Amino acid sequence: MDNKRLSYDATSKTIHYESDIAGKELLSKGAGKTLSFYARAGTYDGNPVESVQVGFADAAAAEYNADALEFLRLVAVGPDGPVRSGARFTARSDFGLE
Repeated sequence: MDNKRLSYDATSKTIHYESDIAGKELLSKGAGKTLSFYARAGTYDGNPVESVQVGFADAAAAEYNADALEFLRLVAVGPDGPVRSGARFTARSDFGLE
């Protein structure tokens, strides 16, 4: 993961990661793992974290990544704003974990 693409907004307690992905390409496993860790831990470099957003300049890439990122507790953000996952399941109940 390129840390030069990472920023933190103390006002909103949000980490922003700017991806250079276009089209039908997924965020790298390493970047997803690291960003998901920050989202789950609720902290980054000693600062509180309430949201982790992955920005995409390409709308198609934001839509393609939205499902996987939401599962990792991350938010895909395209040129027009946040892109919500189209997946309609909850891991716990859909996989018999409740």
